[in-house]
Amino acid sequence: MARVNRFTFVCDNEERELLTALAKRLHRSQSDALRWLIQGAAEELAKPLPNLAETSGDPPKPEPAETVKESGAGSLPAVPVAGEVRRDAIPA
Repeated sequence: MARVNRFTFVCDNEERELLTALAKRLHRSQSDALRWLIQGAAEELAKPLPNLAETSGDPPKPEPAETVKESGAGSLPAVPVAGEVRRDAIPA
């Protein structure tokens, strides 16, 4: 499917370097890397929140890192999605 809509955003040098590093790690374009991040975030947000009323009052423990992988030809490689993004988290 052809993409015809354009979306731009302002970022600082560090954010651009992180996006560039992620795209290189995925062996994809920066646009594809951003699409992959958006898809992963959307999947995380779609997960139901735990019912805190049924717990002991302690905050929920984080789940182990999961992977996001699109199905079909040309899919992006599965990469762990969890925790904080660190500059050293994306190998060169």
